[in-house]
Amino acid sequence: MENFQNNHKEDRHRIERVVLLVYVMYCLNVIGVSVQEKWHSWITLFMVLSAIASVLLHLVQYKDYKFRACFTGGMLGAGTVLYSVNYSDIRAVVPALMLVIVVLGLYEVKEVISTTVAVTTFILLYLFVFNYEYTLNATDNTRGLFIEICMSYVIEIVAYYRINRQIKKDRFNEEIIGMLEEAQNSKDDFLANVSHEIRTPINTICGMSEIVLRGELSDKLREEIGDIQTAGKNLLSIVSDILDFSELSSGKMDIVEDTYNITTTINNVLNMLMARKNSKNIELVVDCDVNIPSGLIGDEQKIRRVMMNLLDNAIKFTNEGGIELAVSHRKTEYGINLLVTVSDTGIGMKDESIEKLFTSFSQVDTKRNRQEGGLGLGLAISKALVEKMGGFITVNSEIGKGTVIQFVVPQKVSDEAPIITINNPDSINVAVWISLEQIHYREIRDKYNKSIEHMISQLKVKCNVCRSLGDLKRKSEWEGFTHVFITTVEYNADREYFDELSKSVKVIIVIDRWEEKELYNDRLYKIYKPFYSLPVVMAFNDVQDGFETKNYSFKDFTAAKAKVLLVDDNLMNIKVIEGLLKLYGVQIVTAASGMEALDKVDTADYDIIFMDHMMPEMDGIEALKR
Repeated sequence: MENFQNNHKEDRHRIERVVLLVYVMYCLNVIGVSVQEKWHSWITLFMVLSAIASVLLHLVQYKDYKFRACFTGGMLGAGTVLYSVNYSDIRAVVPALMLVIVVLGLYEVKEVISTTVAVTTFILLYLFVFNYEYTLNATDNTRGLFIEICMSYVIEIVAYYRINRQIKKDRFNEEIIGMLEEAQNSKDDFLANVSHEIRTPINTICGMSEIVLRGELSDKLREEIGDIQTAGKNLLSIVSDILDFSELSSGKMDIVEDTYNITTTINNVLNMLMARKNSKNIELVVDCDVNIPSGLIGDEQKIRRVMMNLLDNAIKFTNEGGIELAVSHRKTEYGINLLVTVSDTGIGMKDESIEKLFTSFSQVDTKRNRQEGGLGLGLAISKALVEKMGGFITVNSEIGKGTVIQFVVPQKVSDEAPIITINNPDSINVAVWISLEQIHYREIRDKYNKSIEHMISQLKVKCNVCRSLGDLKRKSEWEGFTHVFITTVEYNADREYFDELSKSVKVIIVIDRWEEKELYNDRLYKIYKPFYSLPVVMAFNDVQDGFETKNYSFKDFTAAKAKVLLVDDNLMNIKVIEGLLKLYGVQIVTAASGMEALDKVDTADYDIIFMDHMMPEMDGIEALKR
């Protein structure tokens, strides 16, 4: 609908430009005749000023299309009258009149055709009533001239009929567009309401599952309830996709720019990704440019959404090998271009499949998607979001070898300082002994090697890559290492040596989360996979846990003095939030509407208010304002 309106507007602009071009040429011709025939000088001045005025009105888009058409039609009609009254060759009047009628007919405005009828009538009366003797003397075929002028009326009638039909057609189209827009708005409102109503019971399922999982359960029951929670989260993701797609289709999704640090984005994405990877035995490689500016200005939520969509898609179609996430940048005049690349060793695609990869509701492998789930909206939404942010997205793929998807978005910069800095780089001497032979997939080994080499070159610290335990032991005697990086494979090769080494050197072990329970040495500094620059620098800077979070016992944190107000008209939502917050000992007060919340805020102070959006009587937005 928006495209139709834009095309209609552009078509009218083209018509104006064509008419003005002909008008200017016509004026130049009349001015030439005026000078040759020695007409009054004001006629030349009138033709010049009228042409300039018409062109200026078009350039500044003064008022509306109809006004500009009538103005230009009036000026052209007046010029034709002057031409007819003053020119000595009366037979030349008719072609000029015909030209004016045809050109002004392009406007498709009835009032303009009325102008041409008035001009034709005036010329007819002038030549054959008020100035008949001159006309008779000036031409040898007065009847032929009369018939030619009368033919002008025929052309005007045809033009009027055609314009009338076109106006009716335009009105019909406008009514259809209005109906479609109304239907679109109704659909959007319906989807928003349905989304809200569907999310409420889904959140209840996920929330209640979370509460049950925090209790004492058998392994079998824990697994089954975990499956329920996972299914609920998947359904919630589908609902979000539908709502996002609706907002994008209607043009209601706005870009919300704010200052952010890309490290937080990457960390959040990786935490969600490791949870979604589930039981798939695939590696995740991360290569992050440490020189990306720490202060970027853009829509961080949409960038994170696109990254997650691409990584989710890569996980879905990769059963062996792994996935690489590479984040880098290029400096520009306006800030930087942020480059994010997701590559996998999955099933790949044919060229014809790539063409429909970003098509809404289109799935490249429908059979596979039935097993994995999804509507085929994720990548279509990603493409729309990237383009809305002023960027672009590209895909390269090969059957059986995997897919590489890259998107680039422009970002402004608020702080040029790099995202990662090492406090005392000169005092650091690193040893790395990570046997990549434990990774069976050659492509992933190569990606790991490349990312480690890139990390070392960017961090600019002294680093020794050791090929074996013997090599590490020999170099340790005379190098004086401050940090040693290993994995559980290397640690298990000689636990006694590394336990002793950890007393004098910071031994950093890269592990999967499930491997933590197998480590009994508290001196070991743990980095959870994936192994990349951000947690490595945290280790160098003595920041324990980096960006990661441990699985603390829920009883480790209480807030007995905290007073929380829960505002929601849905009783199940209240029960879920109460169940989650009671574990922390907070004081909970509930309200079923915005009005009730206002009354309770008047009588007591609260540290936090959790408020629903859509509620009867007064919604959350109005309650927030009050």
